[in-house]
Amino acid sequence: VYRATREGWPLPVALKVLLADAPDAETVARFRLEAEIGAKLDHPGIVRTLDVDVAGGRLVFALELVVGESL
Repeated sequence: VYRATREGWPLPVALKVLLADAPDAETVARFRLEAEIGAKLDHPGIVRTLDVDVAGGRLVFALELVVGESL
């Protein structure tokens, strides 16, 4: 997960990247499902998924950035 600036957004985001060079179909499906579920949830204790995309040939999704100590 990286801190990133998203074009057109006023605040920075957390960018989660699927690092595998050639992920299998099951891994991609699980990654997408995680993003879709996160986008549907609305709770103050859960970080919201903002977008899913492909960048630099890698599957990524943008999340709300929560600033604080590392877990």
